[in-house]
Amino acid sequence: MVGKPERRVEGSDYDIIRRALEASLQRAKAKSTKVWLHTVDMDCVMTMVYSRDTAYIVGGYLVVYDVLVPEYTTARFLEEVLVCRLSRGTSFDVVTSFLCRKAEEAGCVIVGVGTALAWNDDALASLYIKDGFSIEATSLVKVL
Repeated sequence: MVGKPERRVEGSDYDIIRRALEASLQRAKAKSTKVWLHTVDMDCVMTMVYSRDTAYIVGGYLVVYDVLVPEYTTARFLEEVLVCRLSRGTSFDVVTSFLCRKAEEAGCVIVGVGTALAWNDDALASLYIKDGFSIEATSLVKVL
């Protein structure tokens, strides 16, 4: 993982990414009431990470995003898919700066992020809000 401060995910990153994601998921399951977390399949997550050319190591973070045009508009959006800290020592600002830069490069007008994997939604949201993001939606689930 040492090297460039920003690069695409490589095969050699697999173990550290998987360990960090598993630890993050376990922490979120233990500290959160989010029912959907118990449906997460780590093999599916790893396949998702390695099937995209928009999965990056940025500072000490894994950052995965999509660029899309939602069906209700002609505008391009950048949507954060997954952010996970892999190592300590880097400010979260590297994540928001990276996402905004990638959005500008792709001609996007909006960057959307979320707190799905966070065990403390307010804490993570505050990091995004500090960098100019605003809360615009709430997700609701019903267990069947």
